[in-house]
Amino acid sequence: MLSYLPDFSSRPRQFFIDMNSFFTSCEQQERPELRGKPTIVVPMFADTTCALAASYEAKAYGIKTGTGVKEAKEICPHLQIVEARPRIYLQYNARIQEVLNDHFATVKALSIDEMACRMPHIYRTTEDEKAAAARVKAQMRADLGPYMRCSVGVAPNVFLAKVASDCMKPDGCTIWNETNLPNALFPLPLQALPGIGKAMKRKLSQHAIFTTEQLWNCGPQELRRAWGSIVGEQWWYMLRGSSTIDYAPSMQSHDIRKSVSQSHVLGPQNRTKAAATKILLELSEKALKRLRTYGQVAGSVSLSMRFRRNGANGNGGYTQRDNRELKWSESARLHSHASDDLTWLQIIRPMVNAIPDFGVDSAPISVGIAYSDLIEMKDANLSLFDERVEKQTLASTVDSLNKKYKGSVALGSLSKAREVPLRIPFGTPEQPTVHPY
Repeated sequence: MLSYLPDFSSRPRQFFIDMNSFFTSCEQQERPELRGKPTIVVPMFADTTCALAASYEAKAYGIKTGTGVKEAKEICPHLQIVEARPRIYLQYNARIQEVLNDHFATVKALSIDEMACRMPHIYRTTEDEKAAAARVKAQMRADLGPYMRCSVGVAPNVFLAKVASDCMKPDGCTIWNETNLPNALFPLPLQALPGIGKAMKRKLSQHAIFTTEQLWNCGPQELRRAWGSIVGEQWWYMLRGSSTIDYAPSMQSHDIRKSVSQSHVLGPQNRTKAAATKILLELSEKALKRLRTYGQVAGSVSLSMRFRRNGANGNGGYTQRDNRELKWSESARLHSHASDDLTWLQIIRPMVNAIPDFGVDSAPISVGIAYSDLIEMKDANLSLFDERVEKQTLASTVDSLNKKYKGSVALGSLSKAREVPLRIPFGTPEQPTVHPY
């Protein structure tokens, strides 16, 4: 890559919106009785699960995404707990994009509550950009409701605009340009940058990078060594406002994934062996579909199931976790790599059928599956006489049909009933996914 001096005044610029406490805001907009009250959205009504989102009233008590329900109720006894309604949130997402399409020609959804828009060239001053943000916010309140607030960031690229949007919440607007960059970045802690979590922060500290200013002052090769890959060098460009190499979480990393996993906390109605094993097969199907999306195949699989059992001693293949909670797990390998459902079902079915009986005093509470020993699909060593090629082609064809016809096709040998409810994926990757446009 060629070095260049950053031009923070370059056009076009990026307009980034982050919906504030999105899931709980949708619920408070839909249900007036929740307004002004500390509220969390949970995947199911169970003390063993955690908050998917917390309203600002709940955040004032120290409750946030990931806080356990039991702990949250202890912190705030009058807490309102709402079971997630993903379809409602998807409807609001579509309406938000309709609002943005009224103002911008290019709108890109980066997650269910984050969108990046390319600002037209007509917005040439900070005042123009503030006015545009005010118009978007006003239409959002008019079309969606007063509880659907957003924070806005405007900057040379998506990465900086996203960081800026986090600086003033709720309902704020932060504009970065040549008048305040890069100095506006320096007071921010490293973990304020999307993609730098605890593990990455520790890794950077090994290279004497403890602050955002120190990160900025590093050269591209220094950052490449700190990350241990080209991703570090890409960070150097993102921090300097590059629109060629930018933040793009929807794109896949250039690095090969080491594993793909799925897990599910079982609701009270599914805490039986039959229901748990059915859900485990559904998770397998989801994980393999992700594998195919990534263009990878797996050589190993691991299944796990956690359950509660009063007075258990941890025998019969179970491992003791505490006085009540135990874990069962099993792994298997293929003689060659694959990512099609039919091949892996032949391996997984016997494993699932061999799960021991928990007994009348036991109940499964969660299940998980992980595919590992991954390689790229193009590197798989497939025999010309192996049916694996045909099965792989069949799986890819089914994926294409489901994408076109919204999940209308299913392989008959897989689990028929759908017990895993619709989930909204969210979270922060350990490092941002970047790519050259």
